[in-house]
Amino acid sequence: MVWVDENRNGLKDALEIGLNGAIVRLYNDADQDEVPDGAAIGSFTTSNDGFYVFNNLASGTYVIGVQTPTPLAGNPFISSTIQQQFVNNDVDNDDNGILLVNNEVLSSTIILNPASEPLGETPNNGTAPDINSNLTVDFGFYQSINIYGNVYQDINGPINVDGTPINQASSSQLHVSLLDENNLVLESTLVGSNGAYQFLDLPANKTYNTILSTNPGVVGSTAPIISLPSGWSNVSEDCCDNTGNDGTTDGRINIVVAESDIFNANFGVNQPLSLGNLIWVDANRNGLKDPTEIGLNNATVRLYTDNNNDGLRDGPAINTFTTSATGLYIFNDLPSGRYIVGVTPPTPASGNAFISSTINETNPNLNVDNNDNGITTTLGETFSGVVVLVSGTEPLLENTDNSNTIDANGNLTVDFGFYQPINLSGNVWHDINGMGDNLVNNSGGTSIPQAAPIPVGLRVYLVNPLTNLIERQVIVPSSTGAFTFSDIRSSTNYYLILSTIPASVGAPVPTAKLPSGWSNTGEKLGITPGSDGVINGRVNVPGSTSNIINANFGIRLSNGEVVIP
Repeated sequence: MVWVDENRNGLKDALEIGLNGAIVRLYNDADQDEVPDGAAIGSFTTSNDGFYVFNNLASGTYVIGVQTPTPLAGNPFISSTIQQQFVNNDVDNDDNGILLVNNEVLSSTIILNPASEPLGETPNNGTAPDINSNLTVDFGFYQSINIYGNVYQDINGPINVDGTPINQASSSQLHVSLLDENNLVLESTLVGSNGAYQFLDLPANKTYNTILSTNPGVVGSTAPIISLPSGWSNVSEDCCDNTGNDGTTDGRINIVVAESDIFNANFGVNQPLSLGNLIWVDANRNGLKDPTEIGLNNATVRLYTDNNNDGLRDGPAINTFTTSATGLYIFNDLPSGRYIVGVTPPTPASGNAFISSTINETNPNLNVDNNDNGITTTLGETFSGVVVLVSGTEPLLENTDNSNTIDANGNLTVDFGFYQPINLSGNVWHDINGMGDNLVNNSGGTSIPQAAPIPVGLRVYLVNPLTNLIERQVIVPSSTGAFTFSDIRSSTNYYLILSTIPASVGAPVPTAKLPSGWSNTGEKLGITPGSDGVINGRVNVPGSTSNIINANFGIRLSNGEVVIP
């Protein structure tokens, strides 16, 4: 018999089938040197059952040679493991091929003698009596298959398994183990310096698994744990067309083989990167996160790519995050690449809309923490510059690490400050009746005839009460008496001083002073009756998140009123 030895053990097992189309030749070997004496004296081509027989032979010494057919698919047939080198031991259903010569596998020398041959072989396809027939000269063949694959640092994730070939992750050698259907290790190999691995001369028509690990497998033992160094993760696997992925990211490839070699059993791994991490209320609008400033709740943070290196967003956001009261955000498991962060602040419960703080860091790759990285605002969304993420090169020891990767794989310095702009407005009234009507108002403007305008050269100073230094100043127009300070800090206490004494921003505030002949009649924040209780040319302004109006001063001529006829 000539059979297909699927498990390559050199024994004809119950489910193994005959090899069709094998050419079996019979040779004389008179000198018993296991070398055919000349040309074949007989030839037989097997059918599906793999049986062959040479009948009507004389006593003598012979050699059998088998030439396998060309398979319809896959690699050529190979002779099985030798089980019976001495064919005259007459063991049935084992492999008797001992030597390959010119694509023909030969047996050892067969000695045929009448009435001395083995009995009971099955099936008996000879014409001579059983005792005169040796039907134990069998040959097993198999098709070996090879599995080839690669390990890539795959920075673009599972779309396709590709990238830079690697054999180490963070200086740890990578191993691939070949497993059988029971999860036992058949072989284990190092990944080569070119990222390639291979398993050669494997049985065909089987299902295998390959796994990637920093731990080598032990043949015959349970598969090692699938593991990668800290900061690395499996991002893709695929077999066997170099396109797409197998749908699971687990460091394991299921390989179903027939009779052909397997190529591109590929693993993709990468050091996942993180990007974050703070959106805060920049109360003092200085673009720096100060200790008492709080996170901005419910801000929408979007992540964009810039794969074409033009400094602009490639398209829609690839991820979105909504902040909690901490103001922290994070985008984890990112491949190396170029990114832009966009932030849309929430609609405040009261007051003006949030706007981006003073730009503090136009290049987010400078990796300065706790400063404002917003550089442009479009349709209410504030954007960072391009953040370039590269494994192992990101800043260390950021203030709050909310990522899931090692420190060197996360840039957590891309922060954004926002504030609510506040406008403060008021008036300097020619209040001719003073507090006689219990109001700080424009009684002179409504009198008939109308009172004269307020004097020229009055200044209102916006003062920080903690330092008593001037932050802003405005010259009050004599014609209207109205003044405005735009875009002041929200939730910040101030006071206003009305004076004719010139001073610069940043200088100590001068004393309240009016031109000669004029006197203060009262001050009031708001238009309700009464004043603030002290007539001193000063209005206290408590912090607010909404616009502040009617910070009003009342003044009049000390010695009677001049009216316009």
